Amino acid sequence: MKRVIVPLDGIEIAPNSLALAALVAHLYHAEFELMHVVDDPRVHAAVGYEPTPPDAFLQIASAVVAGDLSVQTHLLGGDPVEQVLEYVGENPDSLLVVPSHGKSGLTRAVRGSVSDEIVRRSPVPVVVTRETMDFPRESIRSILVPLDSSPLAERALPWAIELARLSGATLGLVTVVDVHQLTASLGLDYRSEIGVSVEDETRDVARNYLDAKARELRADAVRVTWEVRLGRPADEIIRAARTTEADLIVMSSHGRGGMRRWAFGSVADDIVRHGYTPVFVVSAATNLNND
Repeated sequence: MKRVIVPLDGIEIAPNSLALAALVAHLYHAEFELMHVVDDPRVHAAVGYEPTPPDAFLQIASAVVAGDLSVQTHLLGGDPVEQVLEYVGENPDSLLVVPSHGKSGLTRAVRGSVSDEIVRRSPVPVVVTRETMDFPRESIRSILVPLDSSPLAERALPWAIELARLSGATLGLVTVVDVHQLTASLGLDYRSEIGVSVEDETRDVARNYLDAKARELRADAVRVTWEVRLGRPADEIIRAARTTEADLIVMSSHGRGGMRRWAFGSVADDIVRHGYTPVFVVSAATNLNND
């Protein structure tokens, strides 16, 4: 990872997101870059005031980043999504840190769609943040990785392992068994005897999977904990992050198989909108070469 890039919308500085991005840049010894794309005026109309002039905005944002990082700034014009994706496409050894405002109505429709589209199409990993989340200040101590036993869900593991090694963090693996969804997909009543049997069998399979994965990672000198939870995936992942005091959730935006499909528009999006922990998203479009 050679550069950490924070696209800003010219309205909010997002100091916590900048601090997290700076922390990750320090871990990777990466360049730190701020990007502002002068775009559709509807974004500004949606929040009801004129933005700070672009050059001044980038200067203010640069001043927020503390420490000895050298900050590069990029002022571009055009469609925000296309400009950001074009830039990272030309610089594939990058990480995007995208502040998501978690708004509703028109504001979310205009501003939220930008972060959603970047996550869905980005060829590099994207850390999605909200300023109301709990941000690590000095170090990343705990990383939560949701898995569902599918290869697509495991796409996130290489980045989680690398971050754990760089920061000395513990990896927490979690699989959520959605009993209601699972039994409904089989045409069963989850309260029936056979429904309970399916739940027990599925939970045992998940335990065996996570135990084997943890032993594999420990053999490679990674500190690992794991747990299986029952319930709605987004809710249980949020609870697991709070219980383990995770500083970062690292997850794939697609995971077919296992307990259920995990897609950014459902589970990961729910975690970003309702959770307390920044989410490092590896999408189906992400290049798997993270050297």
